[in-house]
Amino acid sequence: MRVIAAAAAIVLLAGCSSQVTEYRLPTTDELSTYDDNTLSANVSIHHGDDNCVVATIDGADYFTIWPEGFEQDERGNVIALDGSGYGQGGAFIGTVILTDRDTVAAASDNRLDGLITFCQGDDDDVAIIVSMDE
Repeated sequence: MRVIAAAAAIVLLAGCSSQVTEYRLPTTDELSTYDDNTLSANVSIHHGDDNCVVATIDGADYFTIWPEGFEQDERGNVIALDGSGYGQGGAFIGTVILTDRDTVAAASDNRLDGLITFCQGDDDDVAIIVSMDE
């Protein structure tokens, strides 16, 4: 039981809960490489049942990796480099890469794979937000 509680605490501190004091969104600087097959998409964000920030693109939910330097505030809002905040229901047009868990796991450390499991369960869909265009 202690092992499960300790593992859950580590995952929460990694950036998925608005109930902790340290926030760290998964960002592109955690990837050693990623595909440059981008597309422009309408993106809306919301918090999943576990309070992870999720991107919805064309009606599908994706575990989201944000541009380097983006942060999450104490209310769970995503804060862009220019200081603008995107909370529950926030929307923007962005340049994105749609990929999967295995591709991300091969290009990152175990933290991202663990976050995908925590935030998405068995769902393998991942969106890498390369830029927020509007």
